[in-house]
Amino acid sequence: MTVYEQGCIRNWLEFAKKSSCVGWVPIWVNRTGNTMPADVYAQNMHKPCLVQHAAFIVRENGGDIEWLREGLMNFQYFVNNYRNHHRHACGLYFWQNDAAIGVDNDPCTFGRPREAAAPFT
Repeated sequence: MTVYEQGCIRNWLEFAKKSSCVGWVPIWVNRTGNTMPADVYAQNMHKPCLVQHAAFIVRENGGDIEWLREGLMNFQYFVNNYRNHHRHACGLYFWQNDAAIGVDNDPCTFGRPREAAAPFT
C-alpha cells in the first residue's frame, strides 16, 4: 500500500511544477487529465493535507524520505501558493468557494461569498 500512496503524492506534485501558476494543484484529477481553468483562483485547489499525507508516509516508513526527494521543492511551491492566494489579511486561510471542501451537508458553507467558505488555520 505504501508504494501506491507514494505514487499518489508524486502524481499530485507533478501538477505543482507543470502549472503556469507555480504551486497550484487541482482539487481533483480527471481520468482524461486536467485542463487548467482560465482563473485557477476561482476554484479550490488541493487541500493542504497533501503535505500531511506525505509526512505520514515518511513516518510509517521509518523516516525514509528518499522517494520524495525530487518533489520537495514542489511542496514548497504548493505551500507558498496557499500563503499567497488562499489567506485572508487577518491570517486565516480560506477556500475559494464551497465546492469539494469536505464538509458535505453543512449549510453553514453553502452559498458563502467567494474567499469566505470554511476558513481553516
